[in-house]
Amino acid sequence: MARWEPGARERLIRSALELFQERGFAETTVPEIAARAGVTNRTFFRYFGDKREVLFGNEDQAAAKLRAALAKAPAGLGAADFLLWGLELYAREYLDGHRDEFRVLRRIVESDQSLMERSLSKRRAQCTILGDALRERGMRPARAQLLAEAAIGALSIAIGDWVQRDDETGIDTLTIEALTALRADLGGIAAARSPAARR
Repeated sequence: MARWEPGARERLIRSALELFQERGFAETTVPEIAARAGVTNRTFFRYFGDKREVLFGNEDQAAAKLRAALAKAPAGLGAADFLLWGLELYAREYLDGHRDEFRVLRRIVESDQSLMERSLSKRRAQCTILGDALRERGMRPARAQLLAEAAIGALSIAIGDWVQRDDETGIDTLTIEALTALRADLGGIAAARSPAARR
């Protein structure tokens, strides 16, 4: 089979996901993935550093899309509206239309502790991107990081809800709902802690 046969990367991804679901991530080997895809081990390593990269190989693309979505936010938005605007756009442009794929990926990741740890690393990177964007808009570093982590947590909850649904609700809608609920709940905490509320 030709070294650069068209579609090799896609076949490798499909074969790996099939095997991860059939046998488990830890039990699946690179030679098995390559054999099912009809390519050599060498071809596998031309596309992926290891079998984890089949699941996380698009991290740079996802990070670039998150930065691009935040960069499109109108000037003058407050922190909450900025996060709401940017993450809704990111969810719609990067995630929407790929629910089945994310459903499979999440199931595989949640089945293996090492993959869960790698997923947390990806989440920390997203928090850093959001925190940097907020600091660029003049927010103090500690507050920027706090808001970024809360927002990414809300996005993760929205994605978890989305992959479990069978209706037509879009990830952008669920993202808005999660972030709006977070904003309302935090506002409620602030109101409850105010001197007026304690009188």
